Amino acid sequence: MHSAPSSGTRVNARLAAAVVAGLAATAGLAAPAVAQDADPHHPYLLGDVVVTEAPQGTTVAVTPTFLQERGLDPDTAAVVVEFDDSVARLGSRYIGAEAVADYDNCADTAVGQVGGIVCVITDVADQVGTALTLTDPIGYEILAQAPGPYDVCRCAYRVATVDAATLQAEYGGVTWDPASQNLLGIEAADAWDPSAGTAGTVTLVTAANPYDLKVTGNNTFGGAVGDLYTAPVWFGNDGPALGLDMSFDDQGSYVIRGRMPDGIELASLDDAPYWNCVDEAALGEEYDRAEDTVLDRFDFVCYAESIRSRTQFSFGIRIVGGSGEQGMIEVAPAYTSPYADSLDADSSNDVMPFINALPPAGAGGDGD
Repeated sequence: MHSAPSSGTRVNARLAAAVVAGLAATAGLAAPAVAQDADPHHPYLLGDVVVTEAPQGTTVAVTPTFLQERGLDPDTAAVVVEFDDSVARLGSRYIGAEAVADYDNCADTAVGQVGGIVCVITDVADQVGTALTLTDPIGYEILAQAPGPYDVCRCAYRVATVDAATLQAEYGGVTWDPASQNLLGIEAADAWDPSAGTAGTVTLVTAANPYDLKVTGNNTFGGAVGDLYTAPVWFGNDGPALGLDMSFDDQGSYVIRGRMPDGIELASLDDAPYWNCVDEAALGEEYDRAEDTVLDRFDFVCYAESIRSRTQFSFGIRIVGGSGEQGMIEVAPAYTSPYADSLDADSSNDVMPFINALPPAGAGGDGD
């Protein structure tokens, strides 16, 4: 999180550079949202903003357009504008895109896991039917190691009015000083597009920057029938992008799946809290819904929130007979995104053979 400095020089210079770089942003609005009609402190329809090919490690300039649909409530003391950060899901320390606004009437804020910025604007005209925008852009700092292309931010923003009591109780630390030369305000917008959406969402899609999932380890086991082994397997990411948590549920963003070779049984699974393993009874359902597997069945499925450069996963196996069809272990993304198929730089190392070295049953030796 950032504190609100007294000068906007640093961020404003970065935002100007982002504009010069030609980052494409579009904002637009559609039919009125019914839920806002009943709330006197939400007189605005909020246009969505989309930025594509946002370079990692830069600050992207965002300037939304919104429509004042109704007159301001008589008790209006200020307009409050809020922009959320992307969510660091499931306790991840990485935030893919972080809102910044180094204006004197803006400050950082946080609600639960979601951080962001809030700006208080008291110099507001009542302009019913007018398309409006901010006098200067809001910045979004894009994580340097963020994967791409990926919608690293599907972040909400809000524009609402507040009365004097709410302004003091909830935003008393953010003030509008008319003498300041570094204030974020509201002004008329040049254009209005009623077709681009009214969710009040900032979508930032990063430039190409893949990760490289991989699976390695000791993949050949022999010995005698009845032998027990621990099979250490390493799942990793060769980058350059981080294998971030990109799932909106609590299951995990990446999945490891195994098919045991004939003659080898699964005896135990890694119980480290890093892994979220599926119950044996649900493996059939997991297989039915998998669209990206090369396996013909699942003998284990475990999810992880993120994939680090090298993470060990261990499971116990028991030799029960000679070899037949050999097994395989694979790693795959488990989040939903239109960009998921383009993020892994090399899919050839996502699968590892898992081999029973005993001769086939009936061929002599310990496999009989």
